[in-house]
Amino acid sequence: MEKPKFKYTPRILASSDENIRYQGSSGGVVAQVTKYLFETKKINSAISFKFSGQFLFEPMLVYNYENYEHTGSIYHEINLYKFLKENIEKIKSPILITCLPCQVAATRKMLKEKGCEAYIISLFCSNQLEKDATYYFLEKNNININDIREFRYRGNGWPSGIQIKTEDKEYFFHNNKSEWLYVFHSLIFSPDRCLACKDTFGVNSDVSVGDPWLKKYIENDNVGSSIVIANTEKGEKLIQEMLLDKALISIEVITGDEVVLSQKNTLYKKHVFDKHRKKFRLLRKIIRSDFYKKHFFKINKYHFWLLNKLIWIFKSMEGLK
Repeated sequence: MEKPKFKYTPRILASSDENIRYQGSSGGVVAQVTKYLFETKKINSAISFKFSGQFLFEPMLVYNYENYEHTGSIYHEINLYKFLKENIEKIKSPILITCLPCQVAATRKMLKEKGCEAYIISLFCSNQLEKDATYYFLEKNNININDIREFRYRGNGWPSGIQIKTEDKEYFFHNNKSEWLYVFHSLIFSPDRCLACKDTFGVNSDVSVGDPWLKKYIENDNVGSSIVIANTEKGEKLIQEMLLDKALISIEVITGDEVVLSQKNTLYKKHVFDKHRKKFRLLRKIIRSDFYKKHFFKINKYHFWLLNKLIWIFKSMEGLK
């Protein structure tokens, strides 16, 4: 099972700005880093994302913090590499890139070949989704995507949930206490590569950021904090500078084992998917059929229970606790 050795000390951090901390998916760390790097002139551009109706979220280049969008987490695929390649001439180096672990290496290589300096932040990743997951969820809740004026998957508290505003109505679906949980973890809408992924933490980035799924935070934190791990000397220097300048606040230092514990369910699943890939690919052929999707919302709780039971059986076979 994936258990990386972290080069620098993991910490639980949060933005020192109360508004940024509240707006962020988990403590506003990424937004605060973006703000700090622009203000200290360490970057001249950054990747941001904007909700655009039927296309959901799309990447865009921003050249100052004022144009940065506080979108929180995004739970659908974005071909960031293609966007950067097509807009390479518009990038003002250095640039800040926020991406998933599977996007780090290719992004860094391309930018280096183009002579573009970059800070790269990787988000911890349990699983990405195809856009169909969101389309499906909206349809089943009788929400017309063309009526949506504002949309967020997370943010405004922790762990929060999907927030939707139309012209005449507002919706909220808690990430861990609504049918979105079943859609997210169903395997129905996950890209094939997610079943073969062995990188949860994005250790090739400069800084990795993720949710602190530890008991004391789950029970006591409703605003938001992040596990933050520097992976390069540049990343560690940046975090130290931000702590010194009080741009970030330090909640506590944690161990590598606590980082792994915070993501244990993800790590178990990824290990099981990798070891029993053929079985899960066969399962996927069944559950990704149009017939199964059509009836999924009626049986999602049973699907969720059976899938977890199956993972537990394979986990036990592997001797994992």
